[in-house]
Amino acid sequence: MLKKLLTLFLILSFLTNSFGQSKSEISQAEYVFRHVNVLPISSETTLKNQIVGIQNGKITFISNDNFPEKLKTKAQIIQGKDKYLMPGMADMHCHFPEKKEIKNYFLMNLLAGVTHLRSMRGELKHLGYRNPSDYPKPYLQLSTKGLTKDLTLTEKSADSLVKISKEQGFDLVKVLSIKDSASFFNLMTASKKYQLPVAGHYLNNVRGRYFLKSGYETIEHLGGLVEFQKLGDSTFNAMADLAKRNNIYHCPTLDWYQIAYFLLPEETMKKRAGMEYVADSVKMKWAKTLQEDTQKMGEADVKKYHDYYENLQKKHFEVLKKINDKGINIIAGVDASEIYSVPGFAIIEEMKLYRNAGLSNYDILKTATINPAKYAKNEASFGTLEKGKTADLILLEGNPLENIEAISKVNGVFVNQKFYLKEEVLKMMQ
Repeated sequence: MLKKLLTLFLILSFLTNSFGQSKSEISQAEYVFRHVNVLPISSETTLKNQIVGIQNGKITFISNDNFPEKLKTKAQIIQGKDKYLMPGMADMHCHFPEKKEIKNYFLMNLLAGVTHLRSMRGELKHLGYRNPSDYPKPYLQLSTKGLTKDLTLTEKSADSLVKISKEQGFDLVKVLSIKDSASFFNLMTASKKYQLPVAGHYLNNVRGRYFLKSGYETIEHLGGLVEFQKLGDSTFNAMADLAKRNNIYHCPTLDWYQIAYFLLPEETMKKRAGMEYVADSVKMKWAKTLQEDTQKMGEADVKKYHDYYENLQKKHFEVLKKINDKGINIIAGVDASEIYSVPGFAIIEEMKLYRNAGLSNYDILKTATINPAKYAKNEASFGTLEKGKTADLILLEGNPLENIEAISKVNGVFVNQKFYLKEEVLKMMQ
């Protein structure tokens, strides 16, 4: 009963704060979605038959669509009957390809409904990817090149590294490994001084409790958590609770593992989301790479890898469900650097694994929308569909709250102040 009352309160609050528009707002709008079902993501609800207006890239009104079919407006009308409008998704652990492939890479992400990318293998040239272009692209969060244990960070060198990274325009410092606890302390001191986040791998050579209190913002690949679980429920719960109190986000990247460890049969990989958009030459290259890798390793080692990860995946699922139930923030990311991992569409495969772990469809959607916005401290701009926010939206053919795989049925995307149908995005690809 309490849950139903709370849900009703959230819906009424959303209606009060976000809805209502005047004739002038309709006439001034540049885009109007008609008769569309809205998934605000701020609550687990579907608002049916809505009218949504957009001006200067901002959502200006949302309301029940009881208006005449002909509106007094110069806006581009987008018919949304039987479709679902929701916030664009974020891939919070991506690796950019070579520059010659970057246009298609960005467009493939938009085709899949991914409108935000957090780079986790940065280079200086990536800063230029923010520059205006003749094609739409996702919003970018850019990491530095990954730090490793080969680098000793003194107080002075850590300060200089973080200061320069901030001045260059990077959004975070990526850590693969660290020399020692002293280097880590110096890095985190500089991070706080210049307000540049640090994120990356869990660091086994830094004391766990200190690490979780350090200000480290995200841990990739569920690092540390499986190890804590091996030490028993008491230790796991204590460390997970510590991570929650210190607002650490976790980016599981589960899909990478199942490809890298030969968990999926080749025929299954050929049918993964987005494969219909992959060039035949690339498909042939992937098939050849898989064949060469399996032959090089041998049947026995391939089976060993498969069996190892099949067991590890069960532990990943258990850990993911536990931290989600605790209310620890999870952000979706795919670490897509493997064969048969289609840019953008791999996030759909990642979401299927969250479903297999027992997360609800609503919690899964939050990992790619509102949670990334909270992580970026930019909830005022994106992550939910509300009046006043940036029109960073995807239009779907089905409702992913009912079936998470409907997230793959993208009809169009609103990004960079314009709406693009799927067919328009496809035409821009080289």
